[in-house]
Amino acid sequence: ASLLPPPPSASALPPPPSPPPSPLPLSTTRRQRALAALDLDEVEAAVIVSFADGSPPVNVAAEQMYIEDLGDSRVRVTIVQAEGGPAAEEITARAKQPTFLERMATELDVPKIDYDT
Repeated sequence: ASLLPPPPSASALPPPPSPPPSPLPLSTTRRQRALAALDLDEVEAAVIVSFADGSPPVNVAAEQMYIEDLGDSRVRVTIVQAEGGPAAEEITARAKQPTFLERMATELDVPKIDYDT
């Protein structure tokens, strides 16, 4: 009998973390467009580096992110606010800055990234 690896859709990924109860909005959603070859791991790494590269740096961890492939070279990145971490408003404000979007494009080696709500 031969053993076949499980199909990619069968990978056991943990569900996204549940946000703690809070009166603040706990997540922000971004869609990046113009991704030629979509690699969700590369998107995750680019998000972390791009947030950390700002002034002041905003630290987000992979455990705070849920990345969805929306098709048509688009992804949605949802970042859940971590306890003691940056506020959802701070994350959203940074994600809308041209310098953040330019750094994302550089990290992903694409001409342009757009913020879409």
